[in-house]
Order: sequence, then structure tokens, then C-alpha cells
Amino acid sequence: MANHIKDDLDIRDSYEEHSSDRASKGSVNYLDGSVLQRPLTLPMKMWPILLAIALVALFIGYQVAHRIDHNVVHHSERVAESVQAQIDRGISQDVPMLSSLAGMEDETIIQTFVDAGYGYVDMNEINGVGEASIDIIKLPSDMSVEDAALAYTSGVSSLDSETAAKFLSGSWRFMVVRETGYSYSVKYADFNSPDSAAAVQAAIEAQGFADSTMGDSGVDGSGNTFQDGSIDIDGTTYYWSVSACDLSEVYSVNGLPENAQYVGVRFTT
Repeated sequence: MANHIKDDLDIRDSYEEHSSDRASKGSVNYLDGSVLQRPLTLPMKMWPILLAIALVALFIGYQVAHRIDHNVVHHSERVAESVQAQIDRGISQDVPMLSSLAGMEDETIIQTFVDAGYGYVDMNEINGVGEASIDIIKLPSDMSVEDAALAYTSGVSSLDSETAAKFLSGSWRFMVVRETGYSYSVKYADFNSPDSAAAVQAAIEAQGFADSTMGDSGVDGSGNTFQDGSIDIDGTTYYWSVSACDLSEVYSVNGLPENAQYVGVRFTT
């Protein structure tokens, strides 16, 4: 035990001796700071390289900014222009005047549409015959039956705004229900009226109901603007109803005009 203590003391004495030598014999080194006093200028041979880098960076920045401006900033404007171009493409919607079909049998009505040159999809063939003896969708004249049928059966709300505008601006759905008497109805999109009230009035005039007897009007429990009335044709009284609501309440398609309306007309005995 005593030997171990002695060894530890010898190690400590040796360490202190060498430490004392370093403290007394050490030197101080000073860094040369003259290099920091040189002018901070770029050598002339580096300027062409720097200019080339700046031009490349400017070009890349322009491309990125252009894509952001084209794809993001003005995207909604381009969509609106494409949608409006489809609406204004000059295709007639040809919504039928229901009073002109008064008293016709189903076969005669269908033949009337065929003679007018309308392409259509028979929804009774697709879904099976329900309460409506006629359930057809008239197709835009510039869309093939296959494309238009696919657009409708896949769901209008699943279409992009341009395709939806092309389909809706040239189509309508016509149904006939025969129970006690009969009921004709047609539903379509109105891209020209500024609001529901205007759409109802436009439909009344187009259907020839303007000079008939007006009934109830207002907004129903579902939020639809409506006007009811009756009309005498060859001594028989027929009842009609026109209603309209925002198209967005029927089809969820982003990009269609906010003022677009969905109109329904019913003509009954």
C-alpha cells in the first residue's frame, strides 16, 4: 500500500515539473492579418463566368415565374374563357314547347323529336322503365351519342367544367308520366339568365305561357323560384309550372358560371 502511494506522488511531481517548464518556456504565435487588408475585388477573368451564371439564373427565374403566372395566377381566367366558348359555340338547345305536344301519344312525341333531327339517349333502356313512359335526354348536336351518353351516365358532376358546359348548353331531359291524364316535363340548364327569377320568366315566354292565366308564384320550400298558371288550348284547360334554381345546387362542377340556372317546366292535364 505504501509503495502505491509513493508511485502516485512521483507521477504527480513529474507532471507538475513538466507543466512548469511549459509555462515558462512557451511562445506566443501571432497570425498574419495582411491578407485581410487586400481589396475585395473579383479578378477580371471571373467576370464572364459570373455574367453567364447570372444570365442562366435570370432565364430560369423567368421560366418559373411564367409557369406560375400561366398555371396558377390566370388559371381561373382561362377556365372561364374555355367554358364561355363552349356556351357561345352556336349550338341551339332546342328546348321543346310542351304545349305543342298536348294530347300526343308517346310514339308520336318520339317521332316528332326524330323528325327534328335530335339525337337522344333513352334512359328507360339504361335504367329500366319506371313511372315515366318516356324518359329521354336530348344530346348536343356536336357531340356523338357515345360521348354524350358517357358524359351523362358517368355523372355530370364528375365532368370538367368545359365538358359540362358543352353538354349542358345543348341538352335537356324530357319525361312523360301517364296516370290520370298525363304530365310532360322538361329540365335544362339556362346559361343566359342572370338569376332564377329571370330564368323563370324566360321559360314562360319561350313556352308560350306569357298570355295565360297566372297562378301562384314565389319561392317554394326547397328554395326554387316558381310560377304556376293555366292555359286554354282548343277548349281544354292545361296547367303549367315553371321553376328554377342555381345550377350549382344540382351539379357540383367548379368553373361553371355562377349565375347559371337549372330550369324545370311541367305541363299537365
